[in-house]
Amino acid sequence: MRRKFTNKKVPSDKSYVKGFTHVQILQNGDVVGDSGWHENLITNNGYLMYLTGLLGNSGTSKQVSRAVIGSGSTPVAADTALPGEFSQAGYSRTTVTYANSATKTAQFTMSWGSVSSHFTASTTLGNLGLINSTASAGSLMCGVGFATSQLNTNQDVQATYEIRFA
Repeated sequence: MRRKFTNKKVPSDKSYVKGFTHVQILQNGDVVGDSGWHENLITNNGYLMYLTGLLGNSGTSKQVSRAVIGSGSTPVAADTALPGEFSQAGYSRTTVTYANSATKTAQFTMSWGSVSSHFTASTTLGNLGLINSTASAGSLMCGVGFATSQLNTNQDVQATYEIRFA
């Protein structure tokens, strides 16, 4: 006799992935601007290419290698680039340093130094994101907007980005 299963509930899991960012502006080593920690948005391509695609060893999977900053607004899920990304001095993408800061946290740190001439004029800083390319191509994994701050050419930006799994 064949037994019918009557429980049609789909198993659920309460795990999630969230990102958090902390940005500071420094002048002569002193903090002159601090965003505090902000929860960010992981884009649709972030989930597809950086998380599920990477787990499945997809040919289109990506890995974070750079951070981008800009003057735009908070990214939305469909964004593939950071709104208002800076392109001053011909290059504003910077290398990230990865660390596994906890069992379920991928931490990326980055900085833009005034001595590197990332910025050739004063500008407004308003968002930040993680991406996989040094060129204008690439696909935005995640991003965050925050209260804008004026950034002068003699100031540095340092940031920490965490992707937390729970």
